[in-house]
Amino acid sequence: MSNILKEIDNLTEKRKNEIRTTKDCLKITRTTYYVSNNGNDENDGKSENTPWKTLDKVSNAKLKPGDGVLFKRDDLFRGNVKTQPGITYGAY
Repeated sequence: MSNILKEIDNLTEKRKNEIRTTKDCLKITRTTYYVSNNGNDENDGKSENTPWKTLDKVSNAKLKPGDGVLFKRDDLFRGNVKTQPGITYGAY
């Protein structure tokens, strides 16, 4: 039984690594906004160098259809996001 559990653990770790490192194939036709634990909600959020920080900022942003919000992989975000129709959400 322990061999089966080890196999499952190995497969799980492999899959988690694939999820963390695979690029999203998203079609964002307007502005892309970035969110990172190292960001600041005073930033414009429009680049990896000037990301927003909080889910509240994302939830309250006046986004337009075609915009996208990308969360930094491996960062931990706690709480809820109020999603908006026509907005693409993903990871970078």
